[in-house]
Amino acid sequence: MKEEQTSEYNGERDMKRFWEVNRLKSEPGKQKWYLPILVVLILISVPWYRPAGEIGNVIGGLPGWVWTSLICTLGISILTAVGVLGFWKDEDEDE
Repeated sequence: MKEEQTSEYNGERDMKRFWEVNRLKSEPGKQKWYLPILVVLILISVPWYRPAGEIGNVIGGLPGWVWTSLICTLGISILTAVGVLGFWKDEDEDE
């Protein structure tokens, strides 16, 4: 007898079946602006664009590049939260 397939995953180990059931309708990576902003923030956060050995301005006891990295890290965190909470929609959430 052939088992009848349900629309639920039911804990099977078949990954193909898992992704068929858990397909997302929308996700952050499909937004045209999301990935470019993420990549720019990551590139700016690494001080590769500064001359080697240059400390630069010291603000609050830390070099300026540290503040730039911290601000970019905060931006990446906020962008990730907005992406997950705002754009990641399952089929079940639409009902």
